[in-house]
Amino acid sequence: MTDETKPKSHAKVVTQLVLITVGMVAFVFIGLVPMYYWICEITGIGGRTTSATSAAYVMEVDESRSLRVNFLASNQADMPWEFRAMTSTVNVHPGEQATVMFYIKNTTRQTMTAQAVPSLSPFYVTEYFHKIECFCFEQQTLEPGESMEMPMHFFVDNRVPEQITSIALSYSLFNLPDVAKSRVKEKL
Repeated sequence: MTDETKPKSHAKVVTQLVLITVGMVAFVFIGLVPMYYWICEITGIGGRTTSATSAAYVMEVDESRSLRVNFLASNQADMPWEFRAMTSTVNVHPGEQATVMFYIKNTTRQTMTAQAVPSLSPFYVTEYFHKIECFCFEQQTLEPGESMEMPMHFFVDNRVPEQITSIALSYSLFNLPDVAKSRVKEKL
């Protein structure tokens, strides 16, 4: 038997499978998330909202109609914090500015950093939904047991299509363990 026809040892096969698995997991967390954000940014798909709109941006309020805006909050699997919208629904007129508060609490015994990622539904309202101020623009670092109320100021453009009567804004809270570790080291 030549070297090419000899069966591989089980240890070598297992090692190769473990390396492939580690590579796939690394690709998912290091490669796919930034790629997803980039694709959503350039195409506008995925319901990702845009960056901050100036509070000075004044728009005529259309009082002839009203929109229902629902707020949802969820944690990713590795995020043990408490996270919720303090108001689950508001009714607004297109062009009218509104504020909704969100609550977070670090329920762990360690300093942690998180980032909230927004998503709108239906996805094509992203061009009409404008956030003036949002906790999702910044990372949140909380000490053990610390809690915080965070505002989100927004308005829906008065050019939003007539058939839109309800919008859902959901936030997913992600754990950023590397950021928290570096901030703890900076304090030392």
